[in-house]
This record gives sequence, C-alpha cells and structure tokens, in this order.
Amino acid sequence: EEFRRKYPTGQYAEQAAKRAEQLEWNSVQNSKDPAALTAYLSKYPTGPFSQMAQRRIQTLQSAAQATKDREGVLDALKRYSSAVERRNLDGILAVWPGLSKRQQNTLKESFKRFQSIKMEFRATEAPQITGQAAKVLCQRSVESVDQKGAHTNTDNVTVELQQTASRWVITSIE
Repeated sequence: EEFRRKYPTGQYAEQAAKRAEQLEWNSVQNSKDPAALTAYLSKYPTGPFSQMAQRRIQTLQSAAQATKDREGVLDALKRYSSAVERRNLDGILAVWPGLSKRQQNTLKESFKRFQSIKMEFRATEAPQITGQAAKVLCQRSVESVDQKGAHTNTDNVTVELQQTASRWVITSIE
C-alpha cells in the first residue's frame, strides 16, 4: 500500500495493486466475520476474488441463520415446557396458538389434578428446518404429582413448528 501511494503511476504500480489485493484477500478469505469480507468487497468489488468473497458471505449468513433457527426451535420447546410447568394456559397458547379447545380443556383438567408438573423435551436429532417450517424428534419426559403420588412418563414425540414474524411456534406434537 505504501509503495502504491508513493508511486501511483510507477512501472510496478499495477503489480503492487494486484499484490496488495492478494494480501488483503489472504487476510480475510477464512474470516468468520461477514463485515471483514464486506469491507474487502467494498474495496475490490470487481477483483479476482470478489465472487469468492460473495459466496463466503452467503455461506456465513446462511450458517448464522441456521443457528438462529435451530436455537429458536429449541427455545419454543423450552417456552412450552415452562408454560406447562407454571400451568399458564396463556403462555401455552403463546407458543402453541393452534391448540384445540379439547386440548386446552385436557390441560386445564391436568392443572387441577396435579399439584406439580415438570416437563422436558430433549431433541434426539437436530431439528429439520425447511424455510418457515421445522420438525424435531424429541424424547418428552413428564413428571407429575397428584394425590396418589408421583408419576413419570417418557415418550418419543415429533414436534412440528412454524416460524412467525417474531418467533417459532408449535403446530403439533404427536
């Protein structure tokens, strides 16, 4: 860079410019920071490495979105479990807005019957996310206490979710 500033029209100016771009590309090509790659593209929008930089940015952004979606899906399961444990029907409906009246009534009866309920979903596989829809296979554990004592039930379920404008919500548990 210094050479290029001192000799902008010199005999080796073009070679120096290519070398400077190569060195800058070498410094950012494996970066996990899209901003560093974007800065490189701003400086060299039509350079020989610009397409690679664009692909790298897209890859990083896709990976970041996939991580965000995965975390959002798992967060929905935690929000549902927490609402069940607090016996909060409004909280349950916030995470599962399509819950049928029959299912709501079943939950209300469970809330009356049990002194305590603890629920946990453990994903047995990574969530399968396609666009705005997700599916996750889980082991569901429910521990409850009623007048007859403690009860534990563990089963495998498939939870389907849909992404709304602000977060993931459950559409079914089977």
